[in-house]
Amino acid sequence: MGLIQQAYTLSQAIERYGKSAELWRPGKGQYGSPGVPKKVTDLQGLFHTSNSYLNVTIQEAGKLSDSKQPMFLIMHSEYPKKSDTLKISGHTFTVNTVDDVGMLGVCMDLSLTEVDSA
Repeated sequence: MGLIQQAYTLSQAIERYGKSAELWRPGKGQYGSPGVPKKVTDLQGLFHTSNSYLNVTIQEAGKLSDSKQPMFLIMHSEYPKKSDTLKISGHTFTVNTVDDVGMLGVCMDLSLTEVDSA
């Protein structure tokens, strides 16, 4: 299947089965202090999970967890940046990484971390 056909198929899947999300970016106040977050754009994408990479800190050296990493697959866009906030179906996530899948400029996979709602 050609690249154009794959991009079309992916866009149709996102349009049909995707979830809506809001992308927010931390604002900057006077003198560079944290300000009010600003809504950047609305996104449509496929929410999915994948096996997370091995991520061990000194405090967790004795335990390894096999948890699923939340991800959000979108068509290629210039908007998402690391540390942005993504709001999907009432849940809030922080963007950890923005990966251009295959480095083809067709789609992007956002690695997410859920923000505690408490």
